[in-house]
Amino acid sequence: MTVLIPLGVSFTPEQVVEKVDAYVDSKESEITTERYKLLPSTIAALKTDTDLKWAPPLDVKKAVDAKFLALLGPKDERDAPVKKVRLHHND
Repeated sequence: MTVLIPLGVSFTPEQVVEKVDAYVDSKESEITTERYKLLPSTIAALKTDTDLKWAPPLDVKKAVDAKFLALLGPKDERDAPVKKVRLHHND
C-alpha cells in the first residue's frame, strides 16, 4: 500500500511536539482522570483527526509518550490493568 503525502508537507520533531502539546493540553482534564488508558486513543486521534497524519508516526508516539509522562508522571498502580474476576457456577 502506498501512502501519498501532500507535496510540501513535512514536520520537524519540534513542530510535532508543539502540536501534541496543544492537543493534550486541550484534553488535560480527561487525560488526568483516565490517565494512561487514553494513551493509545490519543495517538490514534492525532494520527487520524489532525494534520499530524502526515508526520512520522514514531515522532508522534515519542511526543505523546513524553507529554503523558510530564503530565502524569510514571505509570503506577492506578494504571495497572484491572483483572477480571470470573465467577464459577456449580451446576
